[in-house]
Amino acid sequence: MSVNQEIWSDLAIHPGETLADVLNEHDLDPSQLAGTSGLSRQVVCDIIAGTQDITTDIAQALERVFGVPARFWLNLQTRYEKVHARNAAKSNRRR
Repeated sequence: MSVNQEIWSDLAIHPGETLADVLNEHDLDPSQLAGTSGLSRQVVCDIIAGTQDITTDIAQALERVFGVPARFWLNLQTRYEKVHARNAAKSNRRR
């Protein structure tokens, strides 16, 4: 009998950190990504800053530019939200 266990980290990493890494790897800046993706420069900067979530439309735009499936970006967002919610719940229980 096997037990399915997930290892959870308390570290909530916003997908914007990954996007910043990808931009760096491709030697692009937010303005260049905006120009090729159809996203505004402000949206790109907000994602990198962690104040804008990755939506389906944004994920599809990133897929078109980088060739990375939209589901990758959406999964990063979902994981971030899960960890963030779990940390908030833990914090509320401690009070």
